[in-house]
Amino acid sequence: MAMSDEGAILIEEAREVVDRRKGIVKYAAVVSGFRALNPILGILREVIMAHFLGVKAGADIYRFVVDRVLVELYTKVEKLLQPTFLPLFVARQTLESDAAAFRFANVMGTLLALILAVIAFAGAFWADKFTAIMLHYLHEDVENFQLAVLALRFTFPFLVFYCLSNLLELLLQSYANFTLPALAETLRRVCVVVGFGTVALITRHPTQSDVVIAAILGAIAGIMLRLLVQLPGLRGKVRYMRPSLQLSNPDLIKAGILMVPLIAGVMFALARSWGETLVAGRIGEGMLAALGYARKLLDQPWQIIAYAVSVVIYPFISELSAKRERSELAESLLSVFRIMVFVFVPTTIIMMALAGSLARGLLGFKGEDLKLVLSALLFYLPGLTIFALEEPTLKWFYALGNTLVPTLLGILADFVFFAVLLSGVFVFEAGLPAFALALVISKTLKVLIVYAILHFWLGGLPWGKLKQFVVHMLITSLALSLFMALLHMLTPSYEAKRLLHLAIALSGSLIGYAFFGVSAWVLRMPEAITVGRFLWDAFRRRLSKVLAISHR
Repeated sequence: MAMSDEGAILIEEAREVVDRRKGIVKYAAVVSGFRALNPILGILREVIMAHFLGVKAGADIYRFVVDRVLVELYTKVEKLLQPTFLPLFVARQTLESDAAAFRFANVMGTLLALILAVIAFAGAFWADKFTAIMLHYLHEDVENFQLAVLALRFTFPFLVFYCLSNLLELLLQSYANFTLPALAETLRRVCVVVGFGTVALITRHPTQSDVVIAAILGAIAGIMLRLLVQLPGLRGKVRYMRPSLQLSNPDLIKAGILMVPLIAGVMFALARSWGETLVAGRIGEGMLAALGYARKLLDQPWQIIAYAVSVVIYPFISELSAKRERSELAESLLSVFRIMVFVFVPTTIIMMALAGSLARGLLGFKGEDLKLVLSALLFYLPGLTIFALEEPTLKWFYALGNTLVPTLLGILADFVFFAVLLSGVFVFEAGLPAFALALVISKTLKVLIVYAILHFWLGGLPWGKLKQFVVHMLITSLALSLFMALLHMLTPSYEAKRLLHLAIALSGSLIGYAFFGVSAWVLRMPEAITVGRFLWDAFRRRLSKVLAISHR
């Protein structure tokens, strides 16, 4: 009888593992499906922006107001809430009830709104002084300086709604609703593109001010839509939602304790971003814009997979951590490592070979503007795999209930960043490559230390299982590098027509991935076989639907 009970328990645990893995695949597919549109929308935004603003003051102003202030502050609030609010809310919800969990959510939301309102008021009030510090070169350009101040004052109040939309996102994720948050973020990006595009429709010859104002309005509309789209997902919980200042809430106190080390890390990360902005603003016009274009081309490939995996895997590894299943945590960590390396090492090689055609074909730059963007992009690209690994890997620390170590590592990385940046710009006069190398070197050091610590905490990562994978990756990467080098030799000069370079970038990428895929298939790499089967099954399902429709 005891053996029978034990067998039943083992069968039930096995079913849980299977269901968990199916859940990860399902939700990752949903999130990835929506986020697959985001790179397209992001690139479309960059194309329109490059056409109207180029590498000029207007582009600097947009980057500063939207990317470096609004989005940057939102991101920092997100980094505070995600590892602290979500686990506590889910725990209270599981152990007690929705009503108890929402008592915590209500006081957290009320405090967040009040704090953000103060920040927004201060930012709007001192917008002129903040702009003068960050975009120093605008001292000599009164018209653009006033435009930057106006844009900053107008957008700051919407920081409150932007960050509250993140709280709604976390609430929905706690109920395993990943679809609405992903849809909301996609719609926000659509509004940004529409904001840029509207100018082209209503104004025959838009001025720089017209474009910047339209883009800012699009960003604000996207923020409000992001908030409103998620509200219906909580319609069954509205009866629990109300303003509250119950500061004695035990979960609020726990969240505050967890946030203490995170706040320090967030402040350093914000200082890094704004310090980078300040240095770029000191160098001169277009530096911040060129960095932005380079980062957008770099970020689009990894954000689909890395972000989707990090969002979806977090609840599942939190469960593994609660059950103290260290071996499964270690195996899962290396599985994520293999996926990221398999996808982003070839992506790095392909983008390095086609960087010029990408920037020329997609953004339309040539001459000095093209050289400026490439001087950042080519030095950012070696860090692509590291950037992809960072976000999902840090989730293991949060799942283990540790926010201090990631914070300390982030602070260490920020010190390294500033050391490389300041010496590169002001000592070696390296210009934009110093910005890129500072980020790559600091992030690489951080990720290496992260894996070393997790190796120790999880009782040793099974690195020995990666020997064959590493050998196969070296062979396929070397073959791909030689192939892309030959392909690069056939590309025309950067002064050739934009459409030609766009065709080269697209066809070259497809050919490069096909070459890598075939190489990996020949070596019988499990990742290649899995991806190949997935694509073939997807193609067969699509074909069967088409045939079924045609027979009706």
